[in-house]
Amino acid sequence: MSTSNKKVGTPTGIASILGLMLLASSLLTITQGISLGGYVFFIALVISYVLMMCQATSFAELSGIIPTVGAVYDYITIAMGRFWGVTATLASYVIVTFFASSAEVAAAGLFAQSNFPIVSSFVSPENSWIIGWGIVILCAIINIRGINMFALIENILSYSKYALMVILGIIGLFIIPKTNLDFIWGDSSIGHDISAIFTLVGFTLFLFVGAEYVTPLAPEMKDPNKNIKHSLFIGLTMSLIAMLIFGTSIVRLVPNEVVDQTSNTLLLETPESALVYGDAILGEVGKWGFVLVIFLATVALINTIIASIPRILYGMALDGVLPKIFLKTHKKYDTPYVGIIFIALIPMLGSYLIGSDINGVFALILAAICSWIFFYILINIAVVLLRKRHPKIVRPFKTPLYPLPQLLAIIGLFITFFYLVPPFLTPSQIYIPFFVILSICATYSFVWLKYKQEVPLWTPLEIEHVLQKHPHQETS
Repeated sequence: MSTSNKKVGTPTGIASILGLMLLASSLLTITQGISLGGYVFFIALVISYVLMMCQATSFAELSGIIPTVGAVYDYITIAMGRFWGVTATLASYVIVTFFASSAEVAAAGLFAQSNFPIVSSFVSPENSWIIGWGIVILCAIINIRGINMFALIENILSYSKYALMVILGIIGLFIIPKTNLDFIWGDSSIGHDISAIFTLVGFTLFLFVGAEYVTPLAPEMKDPNKNIKHSLFIGLTMSLIAMLIFGTSIVRLVPNEVVDQTSNTLLLETPESALVYGDAILGEVGKWGFVLVIFLATVALINTIIASIPRILYGMALDGVLPKIFLKTHKKYDTPYVGIIFIALIPMLGSYLIGSDINGVFALILAAICSWIFFYILINIAVVLLRKRHPKIVRPFKTPLYPLPQLLAIIGLFITFFYLVPPFLTPSQIYIPFFVILSICATYSFVWLKYKQEVPLWTPLEIEHVLQKHPHQETS
């Protein structure tokens, strides 16, 4: 992959992060979290933001040292060796793509099918995955055409989505409330103790994960040392602001009434709640405004995933830990088209398997969070190990108050891991898929490295060795 024509800057970096947040499933997560936890949900939301800002310092520091297309794989490999690099990257990115992007594509399909007669007349709930498939195919075509095409589309999608969601949220803040709440965000139905908070932290963590998907774009950025860190911190903060505005507005205007007597399902626990909110502020205009938000969110998410992960796979294939087929690039556009097609097929398969099971969507999301937590902890450990092993290396970004952010992130993420299960799911629905996938990835890593590649499993790679293999942006 050539990196000579670099046109991606901070705005595109922020857009790629916003593209991974404020999703269709995010709106469901926010409204369902409010229904469960009331004001406790918002406390958990801020805690998750702080954890992810701490985590962002680790990604910013590592991306400055190792601005490679392999990104997250290279960070772990240089600190801990190829076994952990392969296992963590496959489990936390390729597999998480199956979990999270499948859930998003499925949620978008369910949303469209359940709310619009014109769609439901042609597509049954069981076949709602068809709607998401069209989005995935569109994004694959965009990304095969190159980084500049990705940047153009992502900027339009992400900033339009963000502006629309914030505007609709702000309007709701100035309308007379339609709910009777003792407190601005309502009370919690799952308690107010530390256990309730950490349960909801596990729930809200999903709303912020994935900011690091900007790091594989480093070789194609004008100034990655500046643009990566700015993208991470600004993108996360903008996301928090939008979530607080939307959450505060919807709880004021949408009564959390029972909509299904059989299952005792409340309105805020359903995909319809966002549309009810839109109708409450601007009637049909507001309703269609959220339709547009959902569409833009899904396209922006899939567009970013298909831009980012194939580049990670390309970087891993450069190191020989994945089949060489992932090194194939398009003759005209110089993009890793095999990886793009592979990653596009994953949410298509996953959304088909989910079907119309909304609880299945959230189970997949939380299983994905397990994988992210595992990887994020390793990333923080990698920062500490490299500080000790290479204390004098030039670091364009150094973590403020090191190692406090890394320690806070590790402790917070570790605790969150054990409080992930919400009342409507069982532990086996979340932890079993995660541990099975982790075991499969570890087995692949061991067998491939030991018997196929015949390289040391645990020996950390030298930074110079990795930089020589990968196209990268020189430190400016």
